[in-house]
Amino acid sequence: PDLQMEMLKAFDAASPIECFERTESIVPQQALALANSKLSQKVAAEITSQLPTEPAAFLNAAFDRVLGRQPSDAEKKE
Repeated sequence: PDLQMEMLKAFDAASPIECFERTESIVPQQALALANSKLSQKVAAEITSQLPTEPAAFLNAAFDRVLGRQPSDAEKKE
């Protein structure tokens, strides 16, 4: 039986039978899988609930939490 998670299939999950080579693809279905995933929405809600509401503090905390760094001046301006 196929035990791979359905969502991972959209992201070219490695096949346990043919793990010696993986193809790379970027297709619209990947963005849709993330946008519509209950897991993605749950994790996003959890992260959001832990961030401050004040705009400047929110921006710095969001960058740190998600990207592990502070935003650049250009990113702050944007």
